[in-house]
Amino acid sequence: AHGRDIAQVYRECAVADRSRIRGRREVHALDQRVDHRDEVLSRRRHEHRTVVADPNLRRVELAFLAFNMTEFATWIAILVYAYDRGGAAAMGAVSVILLVPSAFVAPFAAYAGDRFRRDRVLALDYLVQGIAMAVTAATLYLDAPVAWVYTTATIASISITFTRPAQNCLLPGLTETPADLTAANVVSGVVEGTGKMLGPIIAGILLASSGPWAVFATFAVVTLLGALLVSGLRVDVSTVTPDARVEAGD
Repeated sequence: AHGRDIAQVYRECAVADRSRIRGRREVHALDQRVDHRDEVLSRRRHEHRTVVADPNLRRVELAFLAFNMTEFATWIAILVYAYDRGGAAAMGAVSVILLVPSAFVAPFAAYAGDRFRRDRVLALDYLVQGIAMAVTAATLYLDAPVAWVYTTATIASISITFTRPAQNCLLPGLTETPADLTAANVVSGVVEGTGKMLGPIIAGILLASSGPWAVFATFAVVTLLGALLVSGLRVDVSTVTPDARVEAGD
């Protein structure tokens, strides 16, 4: 009996030791997760500070925020207009009308940033977007024929296709190190997500209070402000001009 008591004590001690070891491992794993989280947060704060401190990157990212808000807000507005005119069938047809031309234009949109000065491509694209949005707002406000409304909205949709390729081509020319470029890309992702959230919210408020024309009019102004921001970039021309153009100039 005494031997069984000793064996029982040994088993209990072994269980306690394993529990302590497991506890220490869990604490160590928790510490590692906390350290990793702090490291990630510190890196993200540094990335945001890098972009905010750079005037060029700050301008580009603010314009990109305006663009993302505009893209999703006006998309909702034109679909609401189509639904009011012809129900779900009209809404589906308008989706095709707006997206198919953009799909055909997409390869040329990617080409533009590789052929011309990238800051000018982006600024011109925002300018065209703003004008197309303003004209669409006018056709909606004046209750113009449906064909006119969809034509101007399609032009606006096509112009939107150029923005992301131009933005992606421009960012490397505005940054000096790979770390800066990484920071700019991270902030672009945050900005894009924020724009996708804010745009529909603002669109909903404007649709409830005024109608689709107000959405296009508001975001025409927002997009033109984006064009103004990008047009004010102070850049080294050689860094934002494609290599083939620089060599041709030489």
